[in-house]
Amino acid sequence: MKNNLILIEGIPGTGKSTLSQFLAIQLEKNIIKSKWFHEAQENHFIEDDRLDPLFKGDTDFINEDLSIDEFIDKILELWNNIVEEIQKTDEVVIVDSKLNFINTILIYNDASEKDIMNFWDKFETMTEKVKPLFIHLYIDDVKKHLVNAWTSRSQWAFEHAISYAENVPYISRLKIKKKDVLTLEQETKQNFMKKIYKISKFDKMSFEVSEKSYYSYENKILEYLGLNRIEYKHSLADLRSYEGFYENSNENLQLVSKENVLLCDWGYKNLILDYIGEDVFILKSYPVYFKFYRDKNGFVEKIETYGEQVFGRADCKFTKIK
Repeated sequence: MKNNLILIEGIPGTGKSTLSQFLAIQLEKNIIKSKWFHEAQENHFIEDDRLDPLFKGDTDFINEDLSIDEFIDKILELWNNIVEEIQKTDEVVIVDSKLNFINTILIYNDASEKDIMNFWDKFETMTEKVKPLFIHLYIDDVKKHLVNAWTSRSQWAFEHAISYAENVPYISRLKIKKKDVLTLEQETKQNFMKKIYKISKFDKMSFEVSEKSYYSYENKILEYLGLNRIEYKHSLADLRSYEGFYENSNENLQLVSKENVLLCDWGYKNLILDYIGEDVFILKSYPVYFKFYRDKNGFVEKIETYGEQVFGRADCKFTKIK
């Protein structure tokens, strides 16, 4: 592998985490060690406790006594730490959405385009030693995409995102209609990332995202990385052995199989479980694994989850009740 760091970027709903997970699994199946940093996992190297004092409470707005340049230096320090770690191992590290996260903070805090490009120039110089591959996923019709992306999320989350966007300085100055603020915010982020992609000296690949294009661009990335596509398939009969209701003292979940896919209702509906092998599945788009245990007669009786802690999904135990 000539690329020791893979950066996957795009606005929400473009499939960054899904692609990151796919590549992490394919690397492992091709006998290449990998480490995937999910954007929302606990103990993420770019969002550790050292960043907390930089912000106003639980927001993306930096403290008034901190300059944009000082904030950029703090972020680069964290990135430098992970670059040094990558150089010590033979792992391929995959990071999704954290450049977009930094762009978001800079935009929210009224940083100029010059400030953002200044960060990128320093970032490229610092990370070039681990030969990053920069993958940008973009959407042609952002407004239509956001409608579809938020349909699967709660109304509260949608309203919260709009409220947050309304407080972004450049958006509030424009005084645009409430229904358009989220589109403008995401279009701004995507346009900045397109500019960065255009000038980037990294190895890079860019794809317009649609459901029909996933398989195609996954294969193009695998071909670029020199990897074979390796997948395990379960028959519907096999999947039915995992179906049922499971519970612990705090919560419950339900598993059903449909169209040769195992679906999980656990807070959200229709979360997909992808088969890894030997009664182990991975929660699609999350670094969380499901290990199924069987009784002496071969029937599934319990589940244990493990992996990175994202939204409390790891380190849970469930017993099958029916």
